[in-house]
Amino acid sequence: MVETALSVKDIHKSFGGVEVLKGISFEARKGDVISLIGSSGSGKSTLLRCINYLETPDRGEISVAGEVIKTSPSQGGKMHATDPRQLEHIRTRLGMVFQGFNLWSHRTILENIIEGPIHVLGVSRKEAIAEAETLMEKVGITAKRDQYPMQLSGGQQQRAAIARALAMKPEVMLFDEPTSALDPELVNEVLQVIKKLAEEGRTMVMVTHEMALARDISSEVIFLHKGLVEERGAPGNVMKDPQSARLRQFLQLA
Repeated sequence: MVETALSVKDIHKSFGGVEVLKGISFEARKGDVISLIGSSGSGKSTLLRCINYLETPDRGEISVAGEVIKTSPSQGGKMHATDPRQLEHIRTRLGMVFQGFNLWSHRTILENIIEGPIHVLGVSRKEAIAEAETLMEKVGITAKRDQYPMQLSGGQQQRAAIARALAMKPEVMLFDEPTSALDPELVNEVLQVIKKLAEEGRTMVMVTHEMALARDISSEVIFLHKGLVEERGAPGNVMKDPQSARLRQFLQLA
């Protein structure tokens, strides 16, 4: 039986009275690649941020490798995480790659990658550097190890961000439109790294507008529309023979 790496149950989230997520549920088993697609405003990025509690869901349950994030209702009935140490631990098991790279500008690429393993996981500096060198080679930025983020192209920065997330040895990698901030000619180098991770059997949940990538590497594609799951299934079914009129329209425009 394949182990469940991530479980998302009945997630709701509102902002200022506007309900953005209206009860989203899905599971990612170990080695799954889940692609979240949908138009702008459908709730994709909010859902991803709720998974690691960068946004606190109003209702629902998140568990990582069987460990449920502990919550209780606060004033007004909305949830909050009740165990900060557990939440910090859970976050180390979720590698997050953002649209805007989020690298520390005052640290070299090597320093960006080893910071978390040393200070959060307690890995020795020697061990962290050795692992960072392996990861930099994997994503193709070994020559940039002593440079600063602003000295790199957007594609190189995003590959460094992927290496930094991998250095924490996460159970699940979360990608929030990892190519949306890149110039078109730089997109492919990041897509190749993501494809390589999928081939290695990495568990990933990815918000993406790259339909070819979603079709090629996903075990499941989930189409969100107005905060709900409109359609879901294997990419060969969802993207080649969509049942929903909204999804057919979205794929024609994508």
